[in-house]
Parts: sequence; C-alpha cells; structure tokens
Amino acid sequence: MQNREWAKSKIDENAEWELLGAAWNDEHEWGNTPVLELDSSQQSVQSLFSQIGVWRRDGFKPKSPEQRIDWITILHGE
Repeated sequence: MQNREWAKSKIDENAEWELLGAAWNDEHEWGNTPVLELDSSQQSVQSLFSQIGVWRRDGFKPKSPEQRIDWITILHGE
C-alpha cells in the first residue's frame, strides 16, 4: 500500500478492516459453526474460561448481533 502511495490514514483504515471487520463479514461462510467473541484485553484467563464454560453449558447459543464487540470504538477510545 505504501508503494501505491496511499495515505497513512487509508492504510490504517484497511488494516483495521482486515483485523477487525472482515471476519464478521465472512460470517455467512461459517454455516452452523458456533462462534463466541470475547474481549481478552482486560480479562483474566480464568474469566475467559468461565465465559466459555457458560456458553458451552448453554448449548453454544449464539450471541445476538447487538452483543458484538465494537473493536473500532475500543481501539480509538470513542
């Protein structure tokens, strides 16, 4: 991207998209595979394992779209 003389802001935007947004947009490819998104940035391993256990005992029920983590807001502190 730098070789194409893209602005740093555009490069950052594309990197964020690839790291944070692209996976959720490929959600249709997952089929019926259960997926759990966790924010491990400020949680202990014990807490994460506990959440996974609750999710497992609850039959791997998917979270609703409203419960998705907004990584862009977290990243930029907005």
